[in-house]
Amino acid sequence: MAFTIIQRGSLALVLAIIYQTGAKGIENKTVTFDFYGHPVSISYDTTLNTIRYESAVEQFIKRFDEEVINPHHVPLIKEVQKTATYFGLDDVGKTLLITAFTEKAFAHRPQNYRTLVKWYILYHDSMDVMLCYDAKNITLYGSMDAKPYGTGYIMKGGKIYTDLSFARTPYPTAGKVFEYKPKTPRNFTLQDFKLNKHAYPKLNALTQKKAHAFEFAGKKFSYTYTLNKSLILYLKDLPIVELGSIYVNYGFSEALKNTLIKELRSTIDSMGKREALGFLLKFVQEIPYKTDEEAWGYERYAYSEEVLYNDFADCEDKVVLYAALVKEMLGVQSVALVYENDEHVAIALKLPEETANYSFMYKNNRYVTAEPSGEGFELGKLGMDVKTVSLVVELY
Repeated sequence: MAFTIIQRGSLALVLAIIYQTGAKGIENKTVTFDFYGHPVSISYDTTLNTIRYESAVEQFIKRFDEEVINPHHVPLIKEVQKTATYFGLDDVGKTLLITAFTEKAFAHRPQNYRTLVKWYILYHDSMDVMLCYDAKNITLYGSMDAKPYGTGYIMKGGKIYTDLSFARTPYPTAGKVFEYKPKTPRNFTLQDFKLNKHAYPKLNALTQKKAHAFEFAGKKFSYTYTLNKSLILYLKDLPIVELGSIYVNYGFSEALKNTLIKELRSTIDSMGKREALGFLLKFVQEIPYKTDEEAWGYERYAYSEEVLYNDFADCEDKVVLYAALVKEMLGVQSVALVYENDEHVAIALKLPEETANYSFMYKNNRYVTAEPSGEGFELGKLGMDVKTVSLVVELY
């Protein structure tokens, strides 16, 4: 069976290796690697690293599938599960953990070998994965509960299977691949890869100091704050999904809440609600503008803490940051206003109390527009006509 595919990629992390000898003559190897600043150790049976590689892809897959069936590999899967639980990782985060493990433990092996180890772990962890191949490469796909954006995927049986390398590509290209059917079918219920859309994982080993200064109502304001760099590096490796509430619901790390958010809250405590909204809008507007094409070479959406780390943002990233700030500090919900023809995104705030100075009605509620990307735009002002909005995206 043939499918449409998009470019693949990989994640690499490094550190030291320790050897152990297990019971009953089983030789184990414990690999210690860096996981976003946290040292992680995972042990595995060395027979997993002894399968003879061959360049004929289909034959190698069959050989691997036949030889890897070994009950001594079960502890590896349990260790991965335990580590994922410790860090509060969702299924996508667990996939990044497995990638980091395979990149270290099998660094001397070809990428196809590492992909098969990754498949073996996820396959026997009840995840809904597809193992696909062409003449040269093996690619692993998983059924996700969020639609990917800018990442390779396959449609099968009405479900979307995302390339689990989470590789980004600005100009996707199609091709033919074939699905491998495992020799031993699974007799358990398959699980979709779920993204935790409301909470960050427990990654906090690395921090980064930043500063931001701007002027509002004739006064100068300056803030120095601490970001969770471990979290930011993790977020950059996540698959890009469609713009939506996940980018706002994640909110901010404890490091940022204890510094910037605390200081901003102290500043706006003496302001009225509309003035506070305008103050936070100016805070976001003063972040330098840069397109994703200039910054990354492809379109991507950034989470709020990423924006503050990057020191630059395009229109949708500024919308995400502003939406997260007003939700965290003022409890205000918002929607993104997408102008598809103009490749622009603005925002509107749900303010039911604004009986006179509101911009439009949406689902029987009053909304006030804002333009986080443009300098000099006050609350309620836009650079474009709200009547030409092509899509409204709820950010709550």
